[in-house]
Parts: sequence; structure tokens; C-alpha cells
Amino acid sequence: MKLFGRAPKEPPIAGALGHWGLSDWWFASFTKEERDYIEARFKPMGMPDDWKPLTQGAGSGLARSACGMLSTLGGWFKKPTERSIAERIFAQASREAKSCRDMLDLHFHFQLVAQVIYGTWRTHPELERGLEDVCLRQIAISEKAAKQWKATMSFAKDRNPLPNHHCYRELVDLYPRQGRNEEAIMLAERAKKEHWDGDWDRAIAEIRNPPPRRVAMIERRCKRCAAQSRNGDQFCRKCGASLR
Repeated sequence: MKLFGRAPKEPPIAGALGHWGLSDWWFASFTKEERDYIEARFKPMGMPDDWKPLTQGAGSGLARSACGMLSTLGGWFKKPTERSIAERIFAQASREAKSCRDMLDLHFHFQLVAQVIYGTWRTHPELERGLEDVCLRQIAISEKAAKQWKATMSFAKDRNPLPNHHCYRELVDLYPRQGRNEEAIMLAERAKKEHWDGDWDRAIAEIRNPPPRRVAMIERRCKRCAAQSRNGDQFCRKCGASLR
């Protein structure tokens, strides 16, 4: 007998979403059109074009955790028109991150959030606070992530085994724009000590002695209200006038 007022329950699904118990979230968070779009866009390497790994197959091979799987998925939606989809995926990934114990999955989760959600902070200053928050979260587990990377990535034994650390680099760039040079130097020194790849000595030198163009940009003032602007600003933070 049909029960009035109760929506029909969606059929169970397989794939990565079914494997990690995310079926209810999938149906509740996206429309039918959005679900079709997501599955059409998400094509990991080696997968046939007609395969749908989110809802078909065993689904256990895409990631070590629900957080890792969702973060990988969210990384496919970087276009401005896809921002709403990306935000919903990363919101669930962040909820899953609270119980995730895999340091590399957490490491790349924070990196992808910084890249996809806050990647335009240089032209959108309102994103700076969110960027800083997620970057500090990645940096907080940097030593644990480095330890797991070295233990699992045996191919890198003959060279520096650690890759670039996205969030160290972002904050080392952001902080001098905010006048927080000493904090930027401390982060660069820490990244160097932990052996994350990158020319950290050069970064420190440029913070202490900025190139002439960077100094000019930092010291530029608004012609309308004389407020000082930050490096990379396109509009005055005080009166909104164009700085071009």
C-alpha cells in the first residue's frame, strides 16, 4: 500500500559511494541532472568512458577513505560554473575528515580545498581567511604526512622523497602581503626543516629583501582615499576604487 506524504526511497547503489555509505548523501545533495553531470565528468585514468565508478563496481579501489574519495572527486570541479557542486562535495569531505586517520588522505584533502575553493584568493581578498584556516590545518599534520609519504612512496628513494607542500607555499606568499613577514619566514624555515621540496632559502631572502616590483606593489596607495593596498589587490579595501 502506498503511503502518502513519504517520498519513495532511492534504490541502493554500488561503486565508491555505496562502498563508503554515501548513498543517502548523494541523492539528498544533488539533483538528477547534477548527478548525471558529476558522473559524466568524473573519469579517473584507466577507466572506460562508459564506466561510472561512483555508482558501479566494487568502489574500493578509488581511495583509502571516504574523505580521500570525496576530495579526489571534488578536485574535478574547478570551473566557476561548478563551484556549487565542488562546495557540496568538499563540505561532505570535511565531515568525513573528522574521523579519517589516513594522513595522506587528509593532506591532499586540505590541499584540494585550498586549490579549488580558495585558489583565487589573490584576486578575491575575502577568501584569505578561509585559505589561511585550511592551510594551517594541512600544516598541522605535515610531519605525519611526510612520514607516511616516505614510508609508502618507495620510488623516490634516490631524490628528495617529499613533493612541494601547497599550503606552506600559499601562506609564505600570503603573509608578506599582510605585513606578517616574520610568520612567513618561520613557515618557510619549518618547511625547509621538514624537507618539503622547494627553494625555501630563496623565499626567505625575497621576504627579507623584496624585489623592487613587489615593494612598489606593496607600498601602492589608493589615489582616491590614500589607503595602502596589498600586493595583488585590484580594488581598494577601504573605498572600493580600482587600483589599476
